Amino acid sequence: MTGLYALMTHAQPFWADLHAVLDKMLGGAASGQAIDPEVARVICAVVLSGLFASRAVVNFGLFKSMQKCESHYTQPDQSLMVFGVAEKEKTQ
Repeated sequence: MTGLYALMTHAQPFWADLHAVLDKMLGGAASGQAIDPEVARVICAVVLSGLFASRAVVNFGLFKSMQKCESHYTQPDQSLMVFGVAEKEKTQ
């Protein structure tokens, strides 16, 4: 977030130069001007809250319940496991 904030506000000359390089790489779509610090803070806060929310969803939410449903269908049948163990014992 610190780098993004510095890139948007041109906090040091390096970040202004990097912003100009990125502007040229993207075809000059952006103005290359520094953004107001208050607006940059809001953008960084929105990005950071989005990252936090996505991490929370992955750790505690939707994807955990989906993995539980998938694991129910992908576990091997117990009778096949017993058969596999019996086969290994015969070959050893």
